[in-house]
Amino acid sequence: MKNIFALLLSFAMLFTACEVAGPDSSNTEGNIKVDAPLKNIEAEGGSITVAYTLQEVIADAQVVATSEENWIGDFTYGESSVTFKVNANNTIEQRIGKVTLTYGKYEAKVVVMQAAGLEYKPRLQIVSSTAVEFNVLANDGIIEYTIDSRGEGELPEVVAKDSWLTINEVKEDTITYHIEKNTSAEVRSTTIEVSLDDYTAEISVTQAAASDALLLYAHKSVVFKDEEFTFIVIHKSDDVTAEAKIFRRDNDSSVALQGATTSLNAVGDHRFYATYNGNTSNDVKITVVSNEAPEFPEDPTPMDFNFRHRVLLIQHTGTQCGYCPLMMKSLRSLSEDPDYSNKFNLAAAHTYNTSDPAYCSAAATVKSYFKQLTSEFTGYPSLSFNFQHKEIASSGMDHIKTIFSKVYAKDGMDAGIALATNIVDNKILVSASLKSAVAANYHIALWVLEDNIYGSQSGASEQWMNNHNNCVRELLGDNSRTDISGV
Repeated sequence: MKNIFALLLSFAMLFTACEVAGPDSSNTEGNIKVDAPLKNIEAEGGSITVAYTLQEVIADAQVVATSEENWIGDFTYGESSVTFKVNANNTIEQRIGKVTLTYGKYEAKVVVMQAAGLEYKPRLQIVSSTAVEFNVLANDGIIEYTIDSRGEGELPEVVAKDSWLTINEVKEDTITYHIEKNTSAEVRSTTIEVSLDDYTAEISVTQAAASDALLLYAHKSVVFKDEEFTFIVIHKSDDVTAEAKIFRRDNDSSVALQGATTSLNAVGDHRFYATYNGNTSNDVKITVVSNEAPEFPEDPTPMDFNFRHRVLLIQHTGTQCGYCPLMMKSLRSLSEDPDYSNKFNLAAAHTYNTSDPAYCSAAATVKSYFKQLTSEFTGYPSLSFNFQHKEIASSGMDHIKTIFSKVYAKDGMDAGIALATNIVDNKILVSASLKSAVAANYHIALWVLEDNIYGSQSGASEQWMNNHNNCVRELLGDNSRTDISGV
């Protein structure tokens, strides 16, 4: 039985705070001692009170508190205590400061550790793709964007970096531009900068080179049954579609099309090529899928953005891994814990041994990605969290829960996704519905998981450990060892 789920993430810049050593215990030895040499405070800031004790009273001496940090101040003194204020941390990094309590010649130091603030989210958000490719011909493009809290008539500043791309019009939510025909034999690239406030977004535009080869393009590579799609044929830097002939390969023969626009009724992969003045083009593959994908019911609460937060856990395992049953036990316990059971999705990447019946290239890609991401992935069993976190958990339940709680608190829920699936002609058809409270560029990763794969597990202490569930079998998108984030 195959389980299917999609994983949604909005890419955000990540910052990892260095681990800070505790304060030097020698600072608290002497005539003044503090109740706690380390004080933690949330990003919102607030007041901190430090209690202290004096071992001996020094005549005419008073306790004085100071700090070199401009975000720590407003010291007030009570009986055997000092209270100070910590300003809100509006940066995206954790920050650390010190407060020194001086009494005569003695000092006691308190380290203040403040959590990182919310990530800066500019008012300007690019909704359409930020990397666009065009063929050699003259083309028009469009950029879609949004502005939060837009003022009347407020528009971004738009600049094109090269003369072969010109900005046509900047309107509310759209920017249109034109690129000239490329007559050179070199691929060329440029950048469009869209700026608002102190934030600038960049859109990369790449245009193909003129070539002596005959080139066939299709405006879609995946279509539904009976859906029309259109070809274009280019020679050097000219559109020769009207003079060219386009063919569909049919086993050992070819069937000529009656024009550049066509449709197909048979589900599967189909290949096409073109001819012009004795030249033959490249092959273009068109994939036809059934249009029987299930539809979603109407959203009864379209303005409700309270999404259910789930962490993606990736279990790195294998049937010949003798210690992997320890992780299997911990994950089963986690799934039975009501405080955690509805807060995660689990995917198992079987990569320890290629003889594992659940081993596959998709699982190997997942492993390669995390090996590239973090030096902490050093062996089996290991547990990864979401796509971007470098911390890896061992099989110990306390270790898993510690990292889990940190990830769950850090990663937000700006968007939600729902799936409806169907199987037709041995193909899995998926409808995905995305709902977002924040305008941003999102990637959707669709992973196919399979349950009940039998494989004799080394080190297994119970029979259920030989039946493997949630096994990664397929990944949707252009995946590599540096990117498994989908499309």
